[in-house]
Amino acid sequence: MNDPSFSSENVQSETCCSSSTTPPMPMLTTDDYLDGLHCVHEAQKVNATPEEIIYKLRLYLEDKVGGKNVLNTILALIRTKQIVDFNNHKEFEYCTSLLPLFMVLICLENSLVQQR
Repeated sequence: MNDPSFSSENVQSETCCSSSTTPPMPMLTTDDYLDGLHCVHEAQKVNATPEEIIYKLRLYLEDKVGGKNVLNTILALIRTKQIVDFNNHKEFEYCTSLLPLFMVLICLENSLVQQR
């Protein structure tokens, strides 16, 4: 219980603060991005429909960023402000490595809307 290698100081250095009202989110890495890309690739290999791919990618991203509301906020920010990084949005800096997946999701959703 009183392990000196585990302290709040160690946890603080390994996480990025998302806001003062929520617990800090872990900094996401290139491995998280690659896992998401693998998720999309696996869906494509089994000839998933665009709707199924969007669904799987959304679930993956929701899990990584902290929920559906957080993901929707990030996607709205990207769509409306056309951001390409989170330099001016420090609360989302922890998920910078997932920016390409957010863009893929937006493109898939846009193309699905255009097809209808």
